[in-house]
Amino acid sequence: MQADDDIRLMRRIKRDIAERGREVRGVLKAYHRFVKPSYEQYIKPTMKRADIIVPRGRGKEHYEKHDFAISFIAQNLEYRLRE
Repeated sequence: MQADDDIRLMRRIKRDIAERGREVRGVLKAYHRFVKPSYEQYIKPTMKRADIIVPRGRGKEHYEKHDFAISFIAQNLEYRLRE
């Protein structure tokens, strides 16, 4: 599932504070030191070879693309499970 960089960071901050008892400064430090570089090195390059990227966004056109992607994945899984 693709999400904007800012949204990923916001989710991480909220989660790490609420569920892991971390402070914002520590979350930001770890994000910039480890998480973001790892994303750039390992995740982002694989997107070129992905069969499908589930878009995430606002607006009707984004939700239609999101729904189509989820439907595609579900149908593919159902087909493979029947094999």
